[in-house]
Amino acid sequence: STADFDLVDGEHDGYRRLHAPVGHRRVVVFLKPDTWFIWDLLDSAAEHSADLAFHLQPECGTAPTANQGTLALCS
Repeated sequence: STADFDLVDGEHDGYRRLHAPVGHRRVVVFLKPDTWFIWDLLDSAAEHSADLAFHLQPECGTAPTANQGTLALCS
């Protein structure tokens, strides 16, 4: 954590129990005062499908950006 940003980098092994194990790592960066980046990295030797859910305030919506796989949060 600094005056300009906060960063968290973590992973868990909860999906390693699957037939084709999956590693999950998430990196969250907060560029102060109002920009967030969240990266989810999934690692497996096999193909999987994944659903991702974020719990947002009711007045917060999303809009797709020009970059594939990214969303902008709008209030």
